[in-house]
Amino acid sequence: QQNTLDILREIERIGGELNAAESESNHLFLEDYMGDFVSTITRARIPASINPPSNYLSRRVPGACVNCHQLNRRSD
Repeated sequence: QQNTLDILREIERIGGELNAAESESNHLFLEDYMGDFVSTITRARIPASINPPSNYLSRRVPGACVNCHQLNRRSD
């Protein structure tokens, strides 16, 4: 459980930094998707922190990464 929480917090931190940087960028990928991605991480972290943990939303995080990255590659 602690490892899952550590990973989610780190992803959330990095995503938050990228989301904040979007205002200084014209990168449409960040502008359109990063806020939603950070929200997905936050929604996953909360139930992962309870006892007993619920990892259902944590298991959906990789899909959130893949979906946006695949979309971004198609638009190149």
